[in-house]
Amino acid sequence: MNRGALRWWDDHLRHEQGDAVQKLFGFVRDFRRPGGDRLPLEASLIAAFLADITHHYGPLRRGNDVPPPLILLDNTHAPLGARLLGPLRREGTAKGVMGPVVVAARLGDARAHRALRQVADPSAALGQPTDGVVRLGLPELERGDIDRLLGDADRPPYLPLLIDRFAGCRAGSSRTLAGAADAVALDCVPDAHPGAPLLDAVGADGGGSTVDRLLAVLLPEPAQRSRLALLASALDVAAARRLWSGLYPEDPLDGQVEKALEVLEGVCRAPVSWPGTDGSVPFVADPALRLLLLHRLRTRTAPEDWRAIHQHLRSGYAPDGGAGSVPAAYLHHTLALGLTGEVVRSLHHWLAHSTPAAWLAAVNIVCAAPHPPAEFEATPVDGPCGGCGQDASAARDEVVHRAVARLLEALWEQSDPLNAPCPDRIDQVESALRTLYENEPTDTFRQARRHWSARLRKGVQAPHLTVPEGGAR
Repeated sequence: MNRGALRWWDDHLRHEQGDAVQKLFGFVRDFRRPGGDRLPLEASLIAAFLADITHHYGPLRRGNDVPPPLILLDNTHAPLGARLLGPLRREGTAKGVMGPVVVAARLGDARAHRALRQVADPSAALGQPTDGVVRLGLPELERGDIDRLLGDADRPPYLPLLIDRFAGCRAGSSRTLAGAADAVALDCVPDAHPGAPLLDAVGADGGGSTVDRLLAVLLPEPAQRSRLALLASALDVAAARRLWSGLYPEDPLDGQVEKALEVLEGVCRAPVSWPGTDGSVPFVADPALRLLLLHRLRTRTAPEDWRAIHQHLRSGYAPDGGAGSVPAAYLHHTLALGLTGEVVRSLHHWLAHSTPAAWLAAVNIVCAAPHPPAEFEATPVDGPCGGCGQDASAARDEVVHRAVARLLEALWEQSDPLNAPCPDRIDQVESALRTLYENEPTDTFRQARRHWSARLRKGVQAPHLTVPEGGAR
């Protein structure tokens, strides 16, 4: 063993007994001890790594203009990555000399920084580094990149769409999903929920399901994953606080929600606002991360717990009793409770008291509701429909009511993230919108019939269906 390295360990492991070798064996024993505090031990390993780099890249190599060491670090958003990156940055700036070059990757919004492709040209100026760091945004993965990742193997045509949906343009997530696809049999014609075997596949290494492995990279701390899976159903910060206080009244409210917001700020890409909501985004604003968290919640939550979650969330949007005044967020959580009849009655009533554009925007939000667990049993309550009259218009109202029901049924199913585009269901959406247009011939319904059908066939789901402008009565 290198005598200089032994001297270093002898000097730094002062809490261990014996000579340098005995101290090293004691250090290894402490490191492997279950339940021990590994933070100071990891700090010693980081210090040893830095000392090794400093010894290698000494005055002789610097004087001969030897390029500095290149260190590649991934997942520096994780706690261990942050603990390693901090000392490396300090090492590179403390002595006023060139230290190692560190290329560190972390999650976050790439669009907040200069794109990597903008400085790919050697003549491009990087600009003045801030605190010794040049921050660049990696390009997002595109559908064509996923096709190349999958190779020439015979794959279902919908597979790149599902990978893109759950990976959120992240290369690492795309590779994990592509590997999961190799381990499961996917039909060329999508059955119901073709995304389920992809997310639920368990790797040969026993490292958990695909969704577990994806979330472990995005949210390294288990407590964070559990907390955010619960809060992912919330449509805004106020709803998240209301949910937490309702389910855990003894737990400090703001502390938990604020911690969750800090975590999300570090890992989320640019939020995607929901059309027709004046820029509103759900509590978990990163679409792919939200889908993964909701899948975890859906598959690991008892039916009664699911009911409690969405009843708590729905209570914050209780209608005030006015005509057509049931908020879309209220109906969103009502649908998550499987109460389709109540939602259809409310939407039909709302249709007579709203512009077509506002009504379609509400349908967009409502049909983005997560589907309940497989064992969940809804408890429907029958009631009259405010949109169905008893006079001469009763026959026409019944036609419209059935169209609203068909639209809700097909659009909610097609907006389940586990589903691929289904031509029959998309035709049902188009047929329902055609009926609404025939009973109220506004340009908004006509455009929605054409645009929504085309976007659904491309795999776009509620709430990201574009709502046509206009449509005043």
